[in-house]
Amino acid sequence: MGPSPWEGEGLARVASGIRVRIFRNTARKTKANRSRHMHITTPRLVLRDFTIDDWPDVLAYQSDPRYLRFYPWTGRTEEEVRDFVQVFVDQQAERPRRKFQLAITLPDRIGLIGNCGIRRKAENEWEADIGYELAPEYWGRGFATEAARAMVEFGFQDMDVRRISSWCIADNIACSRVLEKAGLRPEGRLRGNEYFRPLVGYIAVRDASRRMERTRYARMRAPGVGRQTGDNNLPRIAIIGAGSVVFTRRLLQDVVSTPSLADSDVVLMDIDPERLDIITPFAERLGRDTGVAMTITATQDRAEALDGADYVLTTIRVGDDLEIDQGVPLKYGVDQSVADTIGPGGVFKAMRTIPVLLDVAHDIEKYCPDAWLLQYTNPMAMACWAIDEAADVKVVGLCHSVQRTTQVLSDYIGAPREEVTAWVAGINHMAWFLRFERNGEDAYEALWDAMDDSETYAQDPVRFEVMRQFGTFVTESTRHMSEYVPYFRQYPEVMSDMNLNDIEVDLARLEKRNERYFDTMRSEVAGEEPLTAESSDEYACRIMAAMETGVSTMINGNVPNDGLISNLPAEACVEVPCLVDSLGLHPMAVGALPAQLAALNRTNINVQELAVQAVLEKDREAAVHAVMLDPLTAASLPMDRIREMFDEMWTAHGDQLAEYE
Repeated sequence: MGPSPWEGEGLARVASGIRVRIFRNTARKTKANRSRHMHITTPRLVLRDFTIDDWPDVLAYQSDPRYLRFYPWTGRTEEEVRDFVQVFVDQQAERPRRKFQLAITLPDRIGLIGNCGIRRKAENEWEADIGYELAPEYWGRGFATEAARAMVEFGFQDMDVRRISSWCIADNIACSRVLEKAGLRPEGRLRGNEYFRPLVGYIAVRDASRRMERTRYARMRAPGVGRQTGDNNLPRIAIIGAGSVVFTRRLLQDVVSTPSLADSDVVLMDIDPERLDIITPFAERLGRDTGVAMTITATQDRAEALDGADYVLTTIRVGDDLEIDQGVPLKYGVDQSVADTIGPGGVFKAMRTIPVLLDVAHDIEKYCPDAWLLQYTNPMAMACWAIDEAADVKVVGLCHSVQRTTQVLSDYIGAPREEVTAWVAGINHMAWFLRFERNGEDAYEALWDAMDDSETYAQDPVRFEVMRQFGTFVTESTRHMSEYVPYFRQYPEVMSDMNLNDIEVDLARLEKRNERYFDTMRSEVAGEEPLTAESSDEYACRIMAAMETGVSTMINGNVPNDGLISNLPAEACVEVPCLVDSLGLHPMAVGALPAQLAALNRTNINVQELAVQAVLEKDREAAVHAVMLDPLTAASLPMDRIREMFDEMWTAHGDQLAEYE
């Protein structure tokens, strides 16, 4: 017998395989029912039934390191191996209803690259082994992740299990990434024994994570096949709400500044034809003046915009009215600064906006199911939470608070931006600079020194005061942050000292400002000076470029928690560092936040949770409770006055909220 394909590094990779235990919560499947589940197809793999003829090719079945210890294939003769395989096959034949095997192969090849099996250990307990990529030519190409996701989906959907648990060796980073990408989250460290080094346990519970029920693995682009500039198959980017001309202008400038996106097919969609008439000529001239082959299509038809899209960006407003969202609460003494995240204004904005975003998400399911939804619309956390609960799309929420605060902090300490790095996590508009470094050294001491400078402190009094009291700098601006906590806006002396002036509710003034901006854009399009473009700090084009080219990038994205921040609710939407590459977006586990920071986050998550419930269940009373739980509102009004304020805001909306009646 020649050298075994499982020797050396190949054997080591097998030894780091995954064992998954699946616990059923329903009656045992019949043999007839089981037979139809024994063939799974993923984008690049086929998980097919084993036959006795396959066994000589699957000697690495025993992916458990204990079995490798007992049954080392290296150095065995062919006769010894065949004897073992025959015994194993005979054992399976004695209990055919208890076990079946699936080989992981490429669709166009018979050669085995991995394997997995499912075995019923007891009436309510199932166990599965998932092999790693076994041959070196398959390493690092995501096949293990794809197979693991398929098996997790198989367990939740086809086997109807409720709980999947797993483990991997504590220092095996590759194995842990496979489990996390398959949707499992860490659940503590297990002690080692004579066979194993220390292990890390992982878990996924179907009822606590509805997104686990959906076929995420079927929507990955194969690694190494990202599009390159000049390909005929160029990305199609749909911007829903393109009439938000400030953001759309910035995005278009990013597109033409990014080589892998510069020749994209861009679709501008908005229900307002006047705004489309402003942004469309600008986009067309920008493409001409910068010498790129970007094509522009404008439409008021959302289905037309989404058809065949690779990326969908949402930047919409639905019925926003400052006189209601801020004016009515201000009359009652609730002085919001922005009213688009939580608070009375944020909750009502959620009830108006999220149903439309869900319509967009369901259209994505229909017209471009492989597309990524890059979601920019506020209230960010509520919107992304609801989309993940109610739709089957790949979505990440994007904001610019992390990157812009990083720039601000570098200015405060007098450092060039390129010398500063940060590790930031929390929730949208209240994420925390857990690490802030300059050239790899802690820069917090310099930030504390900056706070002692009166001029610097005056630029950001709320955020510096939060850092003074809670020990960590927060992402959102002084103006925003002041309305998320109960420490500032209800005290006149604090408002005066920190220059947090009352909001002037003047919708006409805002519209006049917008009209001035529109006039500027019209003049630019009609002028003789060529339009130019510089890249902004927005994440959207960085994400699309990474997915198109495979050149990875790091962003902070808003995603379902699922254990990423261990002391925040699993179902909440959190803002964490994410790696982006040709396989997609990969959120990173942060662990536990400092207790005081997690506690502040939870005060906002309480509002988000009730607002999402109100939207998804059309529950007006849940919306009332969301407003009552808002920290600023609760510190400003008794409960009966909160309800009175809520009722007035509701009435002011007229028929806009009819679906909640």
